[in-house]
Amino acid sequence: MNRARILRYMLASLLALCFLTTACRAPGEPPTHPGTGVYRDLIRRETDSAHTALATTKLLIRTAQTQGLPQTYARVTLRSISGDLRNVVVDLNQIHPPTAAIKPQGRLSTIAAQDAVLVTLLQRHWDDRALQTAVLRQVGRHADEIANILSAQLQH
Repeated sequence: MNRARILRYMLASLLALCFLTTACRAPGEPPTHPGTGVYRDLIRRETDSAHTALATTKLLIRTAQTQGLPQTYARVTLRSISGDLRNVVVDLNQIHPPTAAIKPQGRLSTIAAQDAVLVTLLQRHWDDRALQTAVLRQVGRHADEIANILSAQLQH
Protein backbone atom coordinates (compact mmCIF):
# COMPACT_ATOMS: atom_id res chain seq x y z
CA MET A 1 0.00 0.00 0.00
CA ASN A 2 1.18 3.46 -0.68
CA ARG A 3 1.49 6.09 1.96
CA ALA A 4 -1.46 8.24 0.75
CA ARG A 5 -3.83 5.29 0.92
CA ILE A 6 -2.75 4.44 4.48
CA LEU A 7 -3.29 8.04 5.54
CA ARG A 8 -6.78 8.07 3.97
CA TYR A 9 -7.72 4.88 5.86
CA MET A 10 -6.36 6.27 9.10
CA LEU A 11 -8.20 9.56 8.61
CA ALA A 12 -11.46 7.79 7.74
CA SER A 13 -11.11 5.56 10.82
CA LEU A 14 -10.38 8.54 13.04
CA LEU A 15 -13.40 10.46 11.71
CA ALA A 16 -15.66 7.44 12.20
CA LEU A 17 -14.41 7.12 15.77
CA CYS A 18 -15.06 10.83 16.41
CA PHE A 19 -18.63 10.56 15.09
CA LEU A 20 -19.32 7.49 17.20
CA THR A 21 -18.01 9.00 20.42
CA THR A 22 -19.90 12.26 20.01
CA ALA A 23 -23.16 10.43 19.27
CA CYS A 24 -22.96 8.24 22.37
CA ARG A 25 -23.57 9.34 25.92
CA ALA A 26 -21.64 8.15 28.92
CA PRO A 27 -22.89 5.07 30.75
CA GLY A 28 -25.49 6.00 33.33
CA GLU A 29 -26.13 9.38 31.74
CA PRO A 30 -29.84 9.88 30.98
CA PRO A 31 -30.95 10.92 27.50
CA THR A 32 -31.53 14.66 27.17
CA HIS A 33 -34.84 14.51 25.27
CA PRO A 34 -36.39 11.14 26.08
CA GLY A 35 -39.67 9.91 24.60
CA THR A 36 -42.71 9.57 26.87
CA GLY A 37 -42.09 5.94 27.87
CA VAL A 38 -38.40 6.48 28.49
CA TYR A 39 -39.14 9.68 30.44
CA ARG A 40 -41.61 7.86 32.70
CA ASP A 41 -39.05 5.14 33.40
CA LEU A 42 -36.26 7.65 34.08
CA ILE A 43 -38.38 9.88 36.29
CA ARG A 44 -39.71 6.89 38.22
CA ARG A 45 -36.12 5.84 38.98
CA GLU A 46 -35.12 9.35 40.03
CA THR A 47 -38.26 9.74 42.16
CA ASP A 48 -37.61 6.36 43.79
CA SER A 49 -33.97 7.28 44.44
CA ALA A 50 -34.91 10.55 46.12
CA HIS A 51 -37.71 8.97 48.14
CA THR A 52 -35.50 6.07 49.27
CA ALA A 53 -32.76 8.48 50.36
CA LEU A 54 -35.22 10.51 52.42
CA ALA A 55 -36.87 7.41 53.92
CA THR A 56 -33.44 6.07 54.87
CA THR A 57 -32.61 9.38 56.54
CA LYS A 58 -35.83 9.21 58.56
CA LEU A 59 -35.11 5.64 59.60
CA LEU A 60 -31.54 6.46 60.55
CA ILE A 61 -32.51 9.42 62.74
CA ARG A 62 -35.40 7.59 64.41
CA THR A 63 -33.22 4.58 65.14
CA ALA A 64 -30.49 6.80 66.54
CA GLN A 65 -32.97 8.60 68.78
CA THR A 66 -34.63 5.44 70.10
CA GLN A 67 -31.87 2.82 70.11
CA GLY A 68 -28.66 4.72 69.47
CA LEU A 69 -26.25 4.26 66.58
CA PRO A 70 -22.48 4.42 66.29
CA GLN A 71 -21.52 7.90 65.13
CA THR A 72 -19.29 6.56 62.36
CA TYR A 73 -22.10 4.44 60.92
CA ALA A 74 -24.50 7.39 60.97
CA ARG A 75 -22.02 9.72 59.30
CA VAL A 76 -21.04 7.27 56.58
CA THR A 77 -24.70 6.53 55.84
CA LEU A 78 -25.55 10.24 55.70
CA ARG A 79 -22.62 10.88 53.34
CA SER A 80 -23.96 8.19 51.02
CA ILE A 81 -27.51 9.59 51.20
CA SER A 82 -26.26 13.08 50.41
CA GLY A 83 -24.40 11.73 47.38
CA ASP A 84 -27.53 9.92 46.19
CA LEU A 85 -29.56 13.14 46.44
CA ARG A 86 -26.90 15.13 44.58
CA ASN A 87 -26.90 12.48 41.83
CA VAL A 88 -30.67 12.88 41.49
CA VAL A 89 -30.18 16.62 40.99
CA VAL A 90 -27.48 16.05 38.36
CA ASP A 91 -29.64 13.56 36.46
CA LEU A 92 -32.75 15.75 36.62
CA ASN A 93 -30.77 18.70 35.27
CA GLN A 94 -29.82 16.60 32.23
CA ILE A 95 -33.37 15.58 31.35
CA HIS A 96 -35.73 17.93 29.50
CA PRO A 97 -39.20 17.01 30.78
CA PRO A 98 -42.46 17.11 28.86
CA THR A 99 -44.29 20.41 29.34
CA ALA A 100 -46.70 19.04 31.96
CA ALA A 101 -43.79 17.74 34.05
CA ILE A 102 -41.64 20.88 34.13
CA LYS A 103 -42.91 22.19 37.49
CA PRO A 104 -43.00 18.85 39.35
CA GLN A 105 -39.56 17.87 38.03
CA GLY A 106 -38.23 21.25 39.15
CA ARG A 107 -39.79 20.72 42.57
CA LEU A 108 -38.22 17.25 42.84
CA SER A 109 -34.85 18.73 41.94
CA THR A 110 -35.27 21.49 44.55
CA ILE A 111 -36.19 18.97 47.25
CA ALA A 112 -33.21 16.78 46.42
CA ALA A 113 -30.81 19.75 46.37
CA GLN A 114 -32.08 21.25 49.63
CA ASP A 115 -32.10 17.93 51.44
CA ALA A 116 -28.62 17.02 50.19
CA VAL A 117 -27.31 20.20 51.84
CA LEU A 118 -29.27 19.51 55.02
CA VAL A 119 -28.15 15.88 55.22
CA THR A 120 -24.53 16.96 54.70
CA LEU A 121 -24.92 19.46 57.53
CA LEU A 122 -26.31 16.74 59.78
CA GLN A 123 -23.47 14.42 58.78
CA ARG A 124 -21.00 17.04 59.99
CA HIS A 125 -22.95 17.84 63.18
CA TRP A 126 -24.43 14.44 64.01
CA ASP A 127 -24.51 15.10 67.77
CA ASP A 128 -26.84 18.09 67.39
CA ARG A 129 -30.23 16.74 68.56
CA ALA A 130 -32.11 19.87 67.49
CA LEU A 131 -30.67 19.53 63.99
CA GLN A 132 -31.63 15.84 63.92
CA THR A 133 -35.20 16.79 64.78
CA ALA A 134 -35.32 19.55 62.16
CA VAL A 135 -33.92 17.22 59.48
CA LEU A 136 -36.37 14.49 60.47
CA ARG A 137 -39.28 16.92 60.11
CA GLN A 138 -38.16 18.29 56.73
CA VAL A 139 -37.23 14.98 55.08
CA GLY A 140 -40.49 13.49 56.38
CA ARG A 141 -42.50 16.26 54.71
CA HIS A 142 -40.50 15.96 51.52
CA ALA A 143 -40.75 12.15 51.40
CA ASP A 144 -44.52 12.46 51.76
CA GLU A 145 -44.68 15.12 49.04
CA ILE A 146 -42.70 12.92 46.66
CA ALA A 147 -44.79 9.82 47.39
CA ASN A 148 -48.20 11.45 47.49
CA ILE A 149 -47.97 14.33 45.00
CA LEU A 150 -44.91 14.49 42.76
CA SER A 151 -44.83 10.82 41.73
CA ALA A 152 -48.33 11.07 40.29
CA GLN A 153 -47.71 14.44 38.64
CA LEU A 154 -44.52 13.20 36.99
CA GLN A 155 -46.10 10.04 35.58
CA HIS A 156 -48.86 11.85 33.65
